[in-house]
Amino acid sequence: MRKLTAAAIILIAGLVSCVGTDENLGGDFIPTDQRYDFHTAEFDLDEIWMKSIDSLTAYSSRRITIGSIRDETFGLFSRGSVVTLVPVLDTVDFGKNPVFKKFKFKAAVDSVSVADESQSNILQNVNVYALSEPLGSKDYFSRAEIKHGNKRITKGVPVANGQDSLAFEFTEEYGKQYLGITQEDLKDLDTYRKKFPGIYICTDDPSGYGGRFDMYKFDILESVKSTSGTYLARTDNYAILYFNGEFKGERRDSSVMFYFSPVKMQNLDSLINVRTLPSQYVFNVDRHETDHLIGKAGDKIYIEGGSGIKPVIPASEIQSLVNSAIIKQGGNPATALISKATIEMPFDFPDDYTTMFRYPKVLSPTIKISTDTTVTFAGLTDASASDENQGDINRSLCNYSPDITHHVQQIIRKKADDSKLSSYDIWLLIMWYEKTTTTDASAEQTAQFYQQLAYYSYMNQLYGGGYGGYGGYGGYGSYGYGGYGGYGYYNNYYNYQTMAQYAYSSATKTTSSTELDKDRYYRAILRGPKAEGKKPKLKVTFAIPKGFPEK
Repeated sequence: MRKLTAAAIILIAGLVSCVGTDENLGGDFIPTDQRYDFHTAEFDLDEIWMKSIDSLTAYSSRRITIGSIRDETFGLFSRGSVVTLVPVLDTVDFGKNPVFKKFKFKAAVDSVSVADESQSNILQNVNVYALSEPLGSKDYFSRAEIKHGNKRITKGVPVANGQDSLAFEFTEEYGKQYLGITQEDLKDLDTYRKKFPGIYICTDDPSGYGGRFDMYKFDILESVKSTSGTYLARTDNYAILYFNGEFKGERRDSSVMFYFSPVKMQNLDSLINVRTLPSQYVFNVDRHETDHLIGKAGDKIYIEGGSGIKPVIPASEIQSLVNSAIIKQGGNPATALISKATIEMPFDFPDDYTTMFRYPKVLSPTIKISTDTTVTFAGLTDASASDENQGDINRSLCNYSPDITHHVQQIIRKKADDSKLSSYDIWLLIMWYEKTTTTDASAEQTAQFYQQLAYYSYMNQLYGGGYGGYGGYGGYGSYGYGGYGGYGYYNNYYNYQTMAQYAYSSATKTTSSTELDKDRYYRAILRGPKAEGKKPKLKVTFAIPKGFPEK
């Protein structure tokens, strides 16, 4: 029996060892037009242009941006902002014979942007001028010419230090004209701006290298969450006109509040009742001294923020390179599929590593869509696809390598003599991960409550209970909140402090979104087509039908 079993095992092993695997089994059932050969190709990009974005919109719903920075390579880059002051209500009453008292402006600090971190808190003189005429109906772009007076309209010279709110007082000469607002002026925004076009805010240019951009918030309302729902709360971003007028035969002090640059006349109380945030857009302009760098890139590619110069890669070169590679492999661009395509833009790591913050976090590939009335830049990468490189900076490999797969697929389908091929040119624009913070009022109140408990608990432990008085958090007499003399477990300072920190952590919620960055300062130099060593490249993986005759 044992001999038979052993023989059976040997026979089975022999049978198993003789079984082969047919890798082509079922292959004949795959349609021939769905079988592909894959190829990779890599090209130097010899034609890259540097162009300014003279059609970049100046309107911003995020922040007021002012300041100037001078650089030894890029020259002067300056920013200014146009703000219109509009009453928060759709009716105003100044009484009889109103007398001007003061007119104050305030905008909370948002952030700063510098070329040198040592300049973060330098003092900058702020200039405020009255517009001589309103913005035109065709004024869209950040290089628009702003027509304003040359006389300051502030009491004294406001100074920005990079940390505080932007606050100043208007002169009586300028401010008292707002006492002349009538109901007719408030019927629509165009009518209002003809009489009260607004103000232009900027800073002095630095005498040498350096400087700073100051950014300020300007939203009049913000959304706040609570246990009962979401409500709108007023911010500290507003202007307020104080005056004295005669009301019903009696002179009284009063005031009118203004908010900044709404898109239409609105009654703020009505918006609050329906929990709707008003639409506000300031007009941020910029000036550059880099137009002499515009042209075909050599050994260096220069990049700066705002409407300054950016790299542009012609679609015609991409089409020529990729189609030639496809044809070389026996394929046809009309039937070839692009599996992967990336642009690689290398740069040299700066000698001073602390200056890396000047480089954009994201260089995003876009196309410029122009019509008779508008210009739009459309992104080419899919922000929702985690496996697609959006153009994020790689500090380890010292390059930007955005994915342009779908765009290259479209380019190779176009005819070489297509008059619209240039509309597929790739503009590399600067993006930023904008953060939006919302406040939960209930969680914030809970955090403040625990913070108070922690404070009183600490004092109880020092002084033996009773701190805070009769009925206070310290308890009555020598009895602390949660135990005798403040030593009970629930009255422990560290417990309350921990609970307070936990509550604070849930009091605010921050979300991030990728947006075009028009406000911050950037200064980057990439390796150009004529550079020695690493150069800009196009890397492509494509597939052509296998064994299928091309037509």
